[in-house]
Amino acid sequence: MEIVCPVHNNGDDIQKISAIVKAGISSGSYSGPSGGLFQAGGQTGVYGGYTTLGGGSSTKLADAFANPMPSERSLGLPVILIVISGYLILKGRDPYDVFAHALCMEPIGIIGVLVGIVVFVNTFLHTQTLPTKLEEWERKKKILERLYYCHRDDIVFDPESKQSSLPDDWQNVFTS
Repeated sequence: MEIVCPVHNNGDDIQKISAIVKAGISSGSYSGPSGGLFQAGGQTGVYGGYTTLGGGSSTKLADAFANPMPSERSLGLPVILIVISGYLILKGRDPYDVFAHALCMEPIGIIGVLVGIVVFVNTFLHTQTLPTKLEEWERKKKILERLYYCHRDDIVFDPESKQSSLPDDWQNVFTS
């Protein structure tokens, strides 16, 4: 079966969406000498060294089909924040510690405990919704494997069902 665009009925300007997604993810790195010029206190100086940089970019379409694997969220950091903040609260209540009172350790500790609780709950909720996100991703991936894009008419289409949509509206058409 020849795959053709449903608008202009030709297959010369179409491409699988999965290929577009794979082509829409890039990464790179640089390692090498680096240097610069700085000014401080009315004087100018030069510095140099060795650096390693890395990064990446992706298209919106690639992001839409990105695997929602768990991020590196840990419950350890908010717990540490809560413990340290609890210590600040206790230290701030010491009537003989003038330094603790001057730095307002008790209010800072209370704020730290509240922030720690919010981060802890947010991290916990994120880990609870992960299975649902993975199921959604698997469903989208199956849809993605059968879709095509026509560069000439700027539409996404399914050659089996003959449905088509604008690129920004593909999720409403194909995932409902």
